[in-house]
Amino acid sequence: MLTVLLISQCILVVVLIVFAVALLGMARQIGVLHERLQPLDPADQESGLEVGRAMPRMALEGVDGPSVAVGEALLPGHRQLLLFVAPDCPVCKRVIPSALQISESGAADLVFVGDGSRPELTELGKTVIRGRAPLTVAAELGLVLQVSRLPFAAVVDEHGVLAARGLVSNSAHLEALLREAA
Repeated sequence: MLTVLLISQCILVVVLIVFAVALLGMARQIGVLHERLQPLDPADQESGLEVGRAMPRMALEGVDGPSVAVGEALLPGHRQLLLFVAPDCPVCKRVIPSALQISESGAADLVFVGDGSRPELTELGKTVIRGRAPLTVAAELGLVLQVSRLPFAAVVDEHGVLAARGLVSNSAHLEALLREAA
């Protein structure tokens, strides 16, 4: 009888330790989510190239394709939607399909600007984007626009002028950004 009581107490201690480790893991994940979802200070969005200013002319290096020109004049009535994404960003992976649908509807010419290592970006291009829009790497463009959080979008009008910019987390944000740019 004493042996059974001793074994049950040992099992109870082990279960308690497992629960404590699980609780610490969950607390860490809550902290990570809290940092990702914290509200932005409006002053954070005001830095970088201002809306209404000409975009610098750049040739963005393609990850697995040709380079893409930014800041150049586009065909009349066309706009360029620059969407900054990262392979390890869960919100980016939710926004990418919406951006592809918007692009395929003809609302804007979509260009993904990736942040991450080339192998990760190549994998993102193969699994999520699947060649439906160009995927580029351009840290310089991120610096010009002062992109500090992802996913971030910028709309360039037919004259190569920055028409709208901001953080996006769903299709409604993307559509609002395109309306703002009109």
